[in-house]
Amino acid sequence: MAIDDWVAQLGTGRDEARRAAVDSLVATGRSAIPALLGELCTTDSESMATACTQVLDRLGPLIYEPVLGTLSGIRTEAGSTEAMSPTEYRLCRLLGIARLHDAAVYAKDSFSADFAVRERVADDIGSRGIADHGFVLAVLLGDSDRRVRDAAAKSFAAFGTQLVPVLQQIRRSSLPTRRAALEALATIGWNTIDSTDLVLLARFVNAEIARALPSIPSWTCCLWWALPTEDQAAVLDAFGLSDPVPATAAMGTAVARENRDLLYTWAQCDRVYVSPALDGWTLVFGDPISHYPRDENRIRQAREEDFFTSFYADQSEEDGARWLEEQARPSREERAVELSARFGAAHWYKEVDSYEWGGWCIAENGEIKRQAHQDDGVSDLDLYLDHDPHPSEQGLRAESVSEWLGGHGFAPEMWEEISSEIYQRIFRDPRIDLNAEWQAEWSKFQQRTGIPDEMTASRIAERASIGPRGLGPRTRITGHGVVALTERGRQGGRHRGVLPLRRSTEK
Repeated sequence: MAIDDWVAQLGTGRDEARRAAVDSLVATGRSAIPALLGELCTTDSESMATACTQVLDRLGPLIYEPVLGTLSGIRTEAGSTEAMSPTEYRLCRLLGIARLHDAAVYAKDSFSADFAVRERVADDIGSRGIADHGFVLAVLLGDSDRRVRDAAAKSFAAFGTQLVPVLQQIRRSSLPTRRAALEALATIGWNTIDSTDLVLLARFVNAEIARALPSIPSWTCCLWWALPTEDQAAVLDAFGLSDPVPATAAMGTAVARENRDLLYTWAQCDRVYVSPALDGWTLVFGDPISHYPRDENRIRQAREEDFFTSFYADQSEEDGARWLEEQARPSREERAVELSARFGAAHWYKEVDSYEWGGWCIAENGEIKRQAHQDDGVSDLDLYLDHDPHPSEQGLRAESVSEWLGGHGFAPEMWEEISSEIYQRIFRDPRIDLNAEWQAEWSKFQQRTGIPDEMTASRIAERASIGPRGLGPRTRITGHGVVALTERGRQGGRHRGVLPLRRSTEK
């Protein structure tokens, strides 16, 4: 029997025939939707309209785009200010929409040729909290423009768990937006993902972990801790971490990037990446501190310090309050001393970047052995060192390039002139790889002058603990990496967010 015949059979008085037609149309799925919508929009029979609505309702998210398209066509013909037609009322009732006029306008704008109009629809639904328009967001998840898809996912997340059933239905459907729905669910919370998907994701992660070469997150501007232990459970306990989930290095890099970005806002991290044991060292990417109780005495003492009364006198109240809040818990140095008393040693490292500080701290057996701080990567090194030199510094340069050259009989501006020539070559031929050119010229410059490599967090880490360039096939790996929640993350209630499972360069 043809689809049109089954639709016609919905209007018969025989219950058995009507039930058979309903089952057949539902089984047909997407192909039956145009005929059902055509009948719903044109029939004068309320019983027929009800029967079509019941079938369409059982088809779930498959109807969202066709219904939205039908509404858009009607509204485009009628104009934005025209009163709602009986057909529009029927279509809105089908989707359970209370704000009927909004639905008609959003339907029209969702098919606009201008991506900014479509993006505004997604943003507006989220900001206004119009949950019964979740079907519009569901359609925009499949938009051709990434910005619109991102806006739809963000609005889904703004509703919390309210629209999770819509996303779960999409995920269980055959729609091309299944993957986008999975990402939106992950953004809301990993606990909203179907158990079948969680099992598949876990299998993929475990397979990636098993096949991967030793590696650690590549985002070294994130502060990381290094402890000489293979006891991952003890590390989790020491940092107040919980709910560990097996994680690939790609997932770890994404978490490290998140935690690096928090430095700009002075916010505390929700989760960290804890590496497997690498040649006996376990690394923690992030600076969890929320498990320490907030100490009002520390804030009072900090408020009385000369630094606060002088420096923050000319700063905004908000900046002063942020600094005081940072003093409410133990400093990194205090925590390094505490952790080194427990594990024998505790280091933290942070690579310097443009307009961003860097440094390291090495503590052993409850005592700080070496500290370094660099204000940013724009000034000419400007490295401040405290305590006695550490063996890891041997053969590295603490001075700036110009200072070292001037102190060893060379013109201080030698490297600056070479750097200028490199930039001129790049300007003349943009195809030249800047990094490769820079490294080649620096190698020749080192051979000519004997200037050592500069003292950086990564180089010290490679010599004093474990670092990215020190990893290879011979690196001994124990266990696997995990992403774990901090106290602040637990207050949020769950793991959330989309993390890459594999590095983009991997096949």
